[in-house]
Formats: sequence, C-alpha cells, structure tokens
Amino acid sequence: MNRRTFARHLLASPALLSSLSSAALSGLCASLASAAKAADSPGPGLDNEVDALLKTHFVIDAAPSDTFFPHSKAAPPQFNPNAILGLIGGAVLGIGPITGQVPTFLPEDSLLRKSTLATPHIGLKPLLDGPHAVERTLGEIEATYQAVNAHPHRAGVALSAGDMEALHRAGKLALVLGLDTGYEIGNDLAVLDAYHRLGLRKLAVTHEVAPSWAESDTSDRPTGLQPFGREVIAECNRLGVMVDISHSSDLTFWGVLTCARRPVIATHSGARQVAPVARNLGDDMIRALAKNGGFIGVGGILNQQTVEKANNSGHHYQDAVLGALWLQDKYPDPEAFAEAWYDPAKQEEARKALNMASFPSVGTILTDPESTLAHLDYITNLIGFDHVGIGTDLLMSWAPLYPNMIRGIAAGLITRKYSEEKIAKILGGNFLRVFRDNA
Repeated sequence: MNRRTFARHLLASPALLSSLSSAALSGLCASLASAAKAADSPGPGLDNEVDALLKTHFVIDAAPSDTFFPHSKAAPPQFNPNAILGLIGGAVLGIGPITGQVPTFLPEDSLLRKSTLATPHIGLKPLLDGPHAVERTLGEIEATYQAVNAHPHRAGVALSAGDMEALHRAGKLALVLGLDTGYEIGNDLAVLDAYHRLGLRKLAVTHEVAPSWAESDTSDRPTGLQPFGREVIAECNRLGVMVDISHSSDLTFWGVLTCARRPVIATHSGARQVAPVARNLGDDMIRALAKNGGFIGVGGILNQQTVEKANNSGHHYQDAVLGALWLQDKYPDPEAFAEAWYDPAKQEEARKALNMASFPSVGTILTDPESTLAHLDYITNLIGFDHVGIGTDLLMSWAPLYPNMIRGIAAGLITRKYSEEKIAKILGGNFLRVFRDNA
C-alpha cells in the first residue's frame, strides 16, 4: 500500500489522534496571521486587564517548541524575543525540544487500532538516531546559545529557577534548554551528564517513537520503563534535570513515578476526561502526579471537537496529512524531507500537485484557548491549583498566534474570576516551585 492509499485508508477508519507536536507542523502553517484574525477578540476592558495581569506576573510556558539549528541548507529561524515580550508583556520560559524531528506515519495496528477518532495521524520521530542524534543535539545547543547571544538585552538561558526570576526582573525572555525525547542521550549516561554541563535542565523520557528503554503513548508492545530507564531517571534526579512524562505510556508513567525522587513534570498533557487522547492523563494519574509534587502543563489538546472546528473553517487536517505524505514521497531522505517540511516553496509545490486551494494550516487547531481552559478547569477541580500550569506545545515564532494563545488563556482565567493568587500559580508560580525542587 503506498502512502497516499494508506492515508485515505486512515480517513475511513475510526482513528484517535493520540498526540500532536506543533513543532513538526510548523511547516504546514503558512496562513497563521489570517487564522489569528479569525479568533474571538476580547473587549477593550478585558484586554486592558490582560495587559496588567501579564505585566505583573511571570508567564511560564512549559512546552513552547522552537529550534534554532537549520535543517540541511535551510536558514536558521529568525529569533525575535521582542515579538514575544512586546505582545505578551512579560518574560516567558522557553522549554521544549531543541532537536530536529520530522513526521512519520505510524502503522495502523499500533496506535490507530486503539482509536475512536476518525482522523489520520501525523507522528514524530527524531531526525537522526544514535551517534548522529548526539551530534545534532550538540549543534542545537550551540545554535540556541548563538540565538540568545545575538539578543543579550532581551533573552537569556536560565539554569535555575533563580535565573528565571532574575531574567524576568530584567525584562528578558528566559529560555531553559530541554530535550523532547530520550533518543538524544544515545543510551549513555555520560552524554546526559555532558548535556547537563552545557545547560540541559529538562529531559522528556520519550516522544511518540520511543527509545529502547521506555515505552511511548503510541507503542504497540507493553514494555514500560526498562532498567536503563530507571538509571536515566536516577541520574536526572541527581543532576537536577526535570523529568518530563508527556507522551509516555501509562506503564512508563507509573514506572517513572515509582523510581523518581524529585517532582516529575508533564509539560504538555491534559485530562482524559476532557479529551480521550493517549497523551492526556487519567484522574488517578493526575492525583499521583500531584502527590509526587509534580506539575501538569496544559495547552491546545487536539480532540474531535477541535478537528471538526478546523475542518468547518476550511483548514482540513486530512489535507495536511496528504500534503506531508506527498513531500515524504518526493524527499525520502530524512534531512531533505525535514528541509522540505519547513520550506514554503516546497509546500506550494505540494499544493499544486495535489490540487489544493491552499496548503492547509493546522495551527488553528492548536490555538484554541477554550480547549486549554477546559482542561485547567477540570484539573483544578480535581486536585486544586498547586500542580497545574500552561504548556502550549506551540512554536514561539508563530506570531501573532503564539502570544494570542497566551493572552486568550489569561483572559479566560480573569473571566472565570479566579483569585489573583490562583492565577499567579497557573501562569508560572507552580512551575518555578517544581524547577526549584529539582535543583
């Protein structure tokens, strides 16, 4: 079965999209500005309240996804902290993947067979495995420092909660280096130690394609956390690297909580009772994470309603999948495909070849503040306000969609009449506490 036939087969099957990384979808979002204009806009009074709130409190996003290392010959992204700081009004933590990833299409008999949502699935895999992944990660770390050093008065790398607070007081964007999958340590604790010395402060156990020592939320065999994985968790705890369990399977989640000696974070997960997505957490998992002293970052969680909303607005998710499949057919080499995935000219080539009116944008699916607020409401009702915050899973370079998402969440917290103390915890206080507890 070729890829196009496979994609059409998926459209006809009852498939649940278990997880989605906006980093991989950035190349599909050529119409972000026009989509942002379609979002509901608060009235001027509420807008002023949002301005005041965001200028008073430290906003921490546990899962923005920006990468500064170019794919192949592609130019590195234009890092502009002023665009973020000016529109949000306060410093923002950038913690998320710094390694390149490209889409992969998962076999129907794993994730998709478990599913109920009639939507095709774009998964992710590391751009390069093994030693090449380590080499690329080192390039990512160096490129991140170069991007920050180009804006010394507006951004800085934070190695601790204290660093974040100092950068915030100075009016700078605080970036924390994080890896979005355990692949990049190369199955070597010495590599993890070296990354820590270079500034790494967050390690996700797995993304959708799992390392050999942990099971992801799309794995088709129940393996959980392996013995080497327990060594990784122990070393992270010793070093002060936060352990992120978003995209881990349930077995891996419970394995991590059993052996972790410091608070664990889920940077971009929600509640399964709100959206039945594998990346989200069941009530027992949410309670256990709170008991561990951990943190749940909530962002735009994809579910049936958000897919339908996007389709009704003309942004058809299945077209985005077919466009990606066409590019993967034409550029089978991982580096070439990654470059094509981010190249507007090649997106246009795919659009014409598939006779689509426009190359679909799925950014609007992920930038619905009401989806985030629904998860926040549910989780705070379940465990209170001490273990939850924001984890958008969006690219900070998506302006104005990214700052509009932050502002929409802030507006929703205000209209819910949460106390300022509770809002401050959600916006950043809870994450600062967990970061401090991992030091």
